[in-house]
Amino acid sequence: MARVCDICGKGPQFGNTISHAHNVSKRRWNVNLRPVHARVGAATKHIRVCTSCLRSGKVVTGPRYTSYFTSTNRTSKIKVELGGMTVE
Repeated sequence: MARVCDICGKGPQFGNTISHAHNVSKRRWNVNLRPVHARVGAATKHIRVCTSCLRSGKVVTGPRYTSYFTSTNRTSKIKVELGGMTVE
């Protein structure tokens, strides 16, 4: 299974590990993926999402709500969707 985010398409990056003696070996930096149940359209699907997409709010997780942090006071809020309205 590929280590790729289903939202933004971010994948692993490749490079070299260089020791103190300057021995060079290949290495790979994987994306920090999390399996989540997210709402896609009207259905809930199991997808793999990187943590930057989760923090930026590109994904609506859970069946009826999403939690997020405000950048000013860092307090946790819950956004609930009721029909077509959004209540905080």
